[in-house]
Amino acid sequence: MPEGDQQAEAIKQAYANANRDPSSAFYVELHATGTAVGDPIEANAAGKIFSKGRDPSKILRSVLVLTHNNPHRSDYISGSGVLRAISVIRREPVSSPV
Repeated sequence: MPEGDQQAEAIKQAYANANRDPSSAFYVELHATGTAVGDPIEANAAGKIFSKGRDPSKILRSVLVLTHNNPHRSDYISGSGVLRAISVIRREPVSSPV
């Protein structure tokens, strides 16, 4: 089972290492397992970090959770993530994950 506090700390540390403020992010993509227990833990951990200190006028455009239970699908998942990011940047509707 994922550990939310550790995931939140990893996100926080990655942004600190990059000299970036998580509240300035406009797009986040989470790669989840598709489980009812783990996915909310991961999403809540990310939410803690990306919402803290966020200017209300700078909403987080999209949190995308891609199910990745099959290692043979990793190329597909990576490609769909790129397409979703482009859609968010262009402000186009983003389809639901497969």
